[in-house]
Formats: sequence, structure tokens, C-alpha cells
Amino acid sequence: MGTIFKFSNTSVKIGSQLILEAISLEIKEKEIVAIVGNNGAGKTTLLSCMLHIIPFYSGEIEIFGIPLTKSHHAYKSRVGAFLNDTFLLEELKVEEYLAFTGRFQGLSKEQVKTRSLELMDVFDVGSMASTMIKKLSKGNYVKVGLIAAMLHNPECLILDEPFVHLDMNTVEILKKVVLNMKGKKTIVITSHDLDALEGLATRYIVMDKGKIIHDIEADKHDFLSIKEQIKKQLVENADAKAAAISKIVQ
Repeated sequence: MGTIFKFSNTSVKIGSQLILEAISLEIKEKEIVAIVGNNGAGKTTLLSCMLHIIPFYSGEIEIFGIPLTKSHHAYKSRVGAFLNDTFLLEELKVEEYLAFTGRFQGLSKEQVKTRSLELMDVFDVGSMASTMIKKLSKGNYVKVGLIAAMLHNPECLILDEPFVHLDMNTVEILKKVVLNMKGKKTIVITSHDLDALEGLATRYIVMDKGKIIHDIEADKHDFLSIKEQIKKQLVENADAKAAAISKIVQ
């Protein structure tokens, strides 16, 4: 299988702060890769580099086999993305926003209409088509962002904390949507909710302080073992910190 994303000793600086340090990572075609880590680990920054939102300081990035440069934008039509801080055009109605997004991605008006209706039905927001984006609940805002990411049927999906703000039913729907894409599309997904990732990923990349500290292949371990490995890497001093807080807040 071909390589979709390749990072070679890639580092990212924001100001004087090193956010990603010497990242080397390959994500193959049709893999589902879960990237996990504590707050500030660099997960969203890594995804932002994949989307060419944040420039890298050193090293190299290749996307679909082509080195990432300032002029390399054509690949974006092959990628759908939902970032945790996704900004939707809040002055538009849901149907208007999806029409704008679809047309921007090269879909015809008929394709936009058909696919929007199908996806809105899947995510239970069909009745909100004429609702202004700014009036949506946080959960429905996320749903519209996810629909926009999937609208043009991309080869690769990048999903940053997609389960946040979703109700239990929609979490299960999204998990089944991802499972149905297994073996068909490349998916990169971040989440703090390890349980939501059960059965989804083919690999688990563990990040901490801007570095990749562990790369776990899902087919070599059961999920309970994977969870324990990740917790061992990321959870420290929880009991001591909880006890300290209990002394302050009684």
C-alpha cells in the first residue's frame, strides 16, 4: 500500500517554543490511525501540519508521495478534515454552509444536495437544514462539521476529537461510520476517550510533549492491553494529585 503521510524528522516551532520535536511517522493507505496523548501533547499540531495550516520548522513532510511546499495544495481535495477548533461560517444556514463547502470541493449542485441530505439524515440534523449555524448546540455544530468533512467523499479523513460534545447515540453512529470505512479510506483520528476508539484503529500513536513515544499495532494486542500500555505511558501521579486537591477543596 502507498504512503499517505510521511513525516521525516519534522519539528514545529511557534515563537521560541518547540511544539513538535523530530517527528518521524508514516501513515499508509487505508490505515485507521488513532493519535492519543494528554493535553498539549502536540496531536492537533500534527494534524494541522498534515493540512498545511501550520508550517514546519525543520525536516520534511510528504503527502500522497509529494513533498509538502507552500505551493502544494492540490492534495486537499483528497482530504476531509474536522479539527477540534473548526470554525464554521456561523452567519449561514446549515444547508447554505454545506452547499458552499461542497461547491468549494468541486461537487455539482445536484451532488451537494443529494449527499447533504443523506449525511444530514445519518447524523439526525435533517430538520435543522434551515437553522443558522450560530444557533446550533455544540453537539449539532460538531455534526455539521463532520458532514462537511465527509461531503466530497475524500480518500482520507482527519478527525480531531470528533467525539467531544456528541451524545451517546451519535458517538455510536460515528463509530459505525468509521468502521464502515475500514479498509476503504485512510483515517487519522485523535481522542481522549480511549473507549470510543475500541475496535476502530489499526494503529495507536502515543504522543507526549511533542514527541511520539509509542506506536502500537492493534492486531498484535487485545484492546485492554492497548489501554493499559497507553495509560502506563500517560497517567502519572493521579492519586497524589487527587489527594492534594482534596486537601484544598474539602
